[in-house]
Amino acid sequence: MKEALSFEQKVQGLVAYHKVLLDIDPHHKGHIEVANPEFFSKLGAPSVSSSLAKARHSVLSYLENHGRQEYDVRGFAAMDLREDTEEIRKQRADVLSVMTAPLDQLTREERGKRISGVLAGIVEGQTLHVSEYDSHQGCYQSAQEIAADTSRPLFGLFVSGLITERVLTIQYDNPVTLAPGNNVIVGNQLVGIDIHALFWARQQKLVMNTAT
Repeated sequence: MKEALSFEQKVQGLVAYHKVLLDIDPHHKGHIEVANPEFFSKLGAPSVSSSLAKARHSVLSYLENHGRQEYDVRGFAAMDLREDTEEIRKQRADVLSVMTAPLDQLTREERGKRISGVLAGIVEGQTLHVSEYDSHQGCYQSAQEIAADTSRPLFGLFVSGLITERVLTIQYDNPVTLAPGNNVIVGNQLVGIDIHALFWARQQKLVMNTAT
């Protein structure tokens, strides 16, 4: 039986695949970060460029989903953030950075460091300036200031359990995820960190989403 690929092999394989697709169509690098590939369907008949852009978009989605899945596989959701060693926090942040589909090692490391800094600030009780983006109004709500009660256990998890979830919920006391359709009582939520919004230029003002 063939040995399963490691997480790192999957990541590097998808990055390499994305590069091959880009090399086929090097004149359309601007299509890499297309949020909605269906945009191309409005431009008329499908072209080679639009088809390749959709393929690249799919590869990026697979990359993000592998990061999301790995977070659960390693059991990070059940670990008290306050008890993370420097190495564990680095590993946690590295996996979360993959959820942003970095296409080179330097970008991955830079994003991992930023995520690690945010997590460290939370468990140290630092004051967080939190803004929430209102997609209906197209603007940011007034920033709130919050700080964690570090005397209580803190957990970082994806509450919905969906593989496409990108908001890391920081909550107190209970590391149980809320399975779809089940009325599971979870710990008190402190804040939800939109992992993508930490990096995309379109949402630079959005540091975190407040928990609902």
